[in-house]
Amino acid sequence: MFVRKLAITLLLFFNGSSAIYGGFTLMKHPDGSAMQFPPQLLERIPFHDYFIPGLILFSILGIGSIVAVVLLFARSKWYTYAAMAVGCANIIWIITQIAMIRELSFLQGVYFAIGAVLLVLGAMEQRLQRFYSIGKY
Repeated sequence: MFVRKLAITLLLFFNGSSAIYGGFTLMKHPDGSAMQFPPQLLERIPFHDYFIPGLILFSILGIGSIVAVVLLFARSKWYTYAAMAVGCANIIWIITQIAMIRELSFLQGVYFAIGAVLLVLGAMEQRLQRFYSIGKY
């Protein structure tokens, strides 16, 4: 159980810190220049700049991941739901990104995998929580 919680914590912290950094950078430089995004990518997305995607990245994936870590450290039973929600959000984010920009990168695979692992580990932890609470009244 400790290994799964450690893995969830590390994945959420990595995901959250990179999403906060990336989201903040996109909000601060909405033209994408700080991230070296080619201007042609803006032609493929339904936004006139990267501010809104940066805000989504910062808030949902970044802050959401950190909230899940805080819930885990607070020993809240809700951390499993938060971890699974972040995992689903990661998967949706990457699928949407690929659909919009029609390009693939190694990092998309990494973040898709992080989302999938968070989803699976969160479900496993949730199942264990239910198993261990069966005999408690």
